Amino acid sequence: MITRPQNSWVALCLGLAACQAPQANPRASAQVGPALKPTPIVLEAEMPTVATVGEVEVGVDEFIQECMHEDSALMRQALERLVLAHIVRLETERLGVVLGEELLATSQAAALAQVAEQVEESAPGMGLDEWISTRLGLDPAEFKGRLRERVERELLAQRVVRAWFLSRERADVRILLTEDLESAEAALARHAKGEEFSALARELSVDRSAEDGGRAPAVIRGDTLLGTVAFEAALGEVAGPFEEQGRFLLVRVDARYEGSSGIWSEVREEVELSLEERGVEDAEFWQWKESMEAVHPVDITPLFRLAGEPDL
Repeated sequence: MITRPQNSWVALCLGLAACQAPQANPRASAQVGPALKPTPIVLEAEMPTVATVGEVEVGVDEFIQECMHEDSALMRQALERLVLAHIVRLETERLGVVLGEELLATSQAAALAQVAEQVEESAPGMGLDEWISTRLGLDPAEFKGRLRERVERELLAQRVVRAWFLSRERADVRILLTEDLESAEAALARHAKGEEFSALARELSVDRSAEDGGRAPAVIRGDTLLGTVAFEAALGEVAGPFEEQGRFLLVRVDARYEGSSGIWSEVREEVELSLEERGVEDAEFWQWKESMEAVHPVDITPLFRLAGEPDL
């Protein structure tokens, strides 16, 4: 979901014009989307028509089958976006989230300007409306309207994700990950002699957090290694090394926070200030998504049944 949100929508829009060549079917390895749950579906009803050839109608089920077996990963990703859009809407309504008019207008204008800029780079001299009409075969007004809707959805997603995150008991941690026990113990010994943990993480950690001195996304209390250590280790002290998947982890807990929840009017200021400081991170989003799928059960098997895959 969502930073970089405007860039993601721009990339999606521009990518539509490039999706012409057949793609290999990655369905066997695709893991995008919620877990599948069998659901009966009746297909005897007449399918909506997407095209006619002479007097022959092409049904939506036939169209979905063609798309699914051409690029199943793309189909799942598109459905995933729709599913997440509905979850965001449900959580927006539950919390009563309201966007500021200025923020919404500024963000929508920026997204549209970014699309126009990238269109100019890819097709110099071609106006945005012409590009939408000729390259995408879409109505410019409808295209722009949907882009504005997507920007609004992204802004709402950031706020419902962060509101959920701030309602959880969480901890700020720094980590140092090594490939072997000896390296972890050496780092621990250097820290004991006075070397700053964040500097050691920059120098020695093989985790991508190394460039930020080992700072990891805030950790929610849970049954993972970090989700346990972050709430058992003493504040300010380095714990470990802990073995995880053949590598060794040192953890320093910098702070812990109690969760604070409520309706939007009660949490808005805290959420907005936190978003100004730091956008929603991947780890934060995936934890929210997993939690939301437990609250709002998702079943995408009807898509696969329409595509002729009834045994999934």
